[in-house]
Amino acid sequence: MDSGGYFPLGALRLPVGFDDKDRGYDCTVDAASAAGNEQLRRASPPWLRPVGADDQWRLYSYAFQGRFLPDGETEAVRLLPGETARRAGWSEEQLFVDHDDVMRLTTQWLATMRNGGDYATITRD
Repeated sequence: MDSGGYFPLGALRLPVGFDDKDRGYDCTVDAASAAGNEQLRRASPPWLRPVGADDQWRLYSYAFQGRFLPDGETEAVRLLPGETARRAGWSEEQLFVDHDDVMRLTTQWLATMRNGGDYATITRD
């Protein structure tokens, strides 16, 4: 996550969890509606499916380019610190990720996989 609350990695799925094992901090990035704080979980646009039989298996990968969140102004992506992280001074923060991020990352996913790349290449670029 960089400054300004921009979190493009969230476009690949929500929630995204973070754990600092040394300090005992945990945070989750999730989407929720402002009305009632309803969780708006986002399934991963990339699908991974093993296909085959016996010793002839391949991993099938595909990426769907759908809407990131429902249309409207009541939905937001938020950083939600766990109890230990809150006691250490972390607070809830609104983050920014949108449909353009989904389109960019899924297009990159398809091109990278087609050329023999891997997941780490996509999430680091």
